[in-house]
Amino acid sequence: MADLEARLAALEAEVRQLKDRLAIQQVISRYGPLVDCTAADPERLDKVAEYFGEEGIYDLSEDAKFNGPEFAATLTGPLHQGFVTAGSTHVLSMPYVLVDGDRATALGYSHVFQNAHDGGFKVARASVNYWEFARRDGEWKVVRRVNRLADGTEEPRRLLFRVDERALPEAG
Repeated sequence: MADLEARLAALEAEVRQLKDRLAIQQVISRYGPLVDCTAADPERLDKVAEYFGEEGIYDLSEDAKFNGPEFAATLTGPLHQGFVTAGSTHVLSMPYVLVDGDRATALGYSHVFQNAHDGGFKVARASVNYWEFARRDGEWKVVRRVNRLADGTEEPRRLLFRVDERALPEAG
C-alpha cells in the first residue's frame, strides 16, 4: 500500500508540475494578441496593465523599465500604434519553463512581424526574453520580463543561460 501511495504522490506532483508549466505558457502566449489588439479595442490597455500589474516589471533596457500601467500607457504612443494599425504580430516562442513551488522562470524568444505592404511581412524585432513568475492567489503572475534584442551583444547571450536549475531567482 505504501508503494501505491508513493506512486500516487509522485503522479500528483508530476501533474501539478505539468499544469503549472502549461499555465505559465498560457500567460506568455497571451501577450502578443493582447498588445496587437490595442488599436481596435483601447479598453484592452487595462488588460495589458493587469498583465504586469503594479508590481510586475517589463524591463526593455537599463533606461526603460515599466510596471503594468506605465507599460500600457506606452502602447498608446505613435510607435506601437503605428505598428498595430499598419499590421503587426507579436509572436512569442514556446518557452523553456522551470517551476519551483510558487516561483518559476521561463526563457524564450519574441519576434515582431510588421506588414511590408508588398504581400509579405518583415521581422521588425527579434528578442531574447527571460521571465520570472510568482503564484499569487492561485494564479501565475509576471514578476519580471527582461526583453533584449538578439543583436549579437553579450547581454542577450547571457540571458540564454539564465534558465537552468541554478538560476531560479531568490524569493522576494
